[in-house]
Amino acid sequence: WKLIHVPGRPEGEDRLFHLERDPAETSDLSAVEPEVLSTLRAQLHAFLEADFGSDAVGAPVSTEELEKLRALGYAR
Repeated sequence: WKLIHVPGRPEGEDRLFHLERDPAETSDLSAVEPEVLSTLRAQLHAFLEADFGSDAVGAPVSTEELEKLRALGYAR
């Protein structure tokens, strides 16, 4: 399974795909597999709220690293 969730958008816009049956991700199953969708959402929220220690959050980024991230579109 693959859940696509875009932060800041309503959960109703989440998309769900069964990658084994649909590797091209052409059939959104979020409406027909509500239990799978709910389980994956719960797992995602638990992961996002997890505390991974001080090294994972707020680690300093050098100017060079920041410029590389900007060039790739990961930072502004």
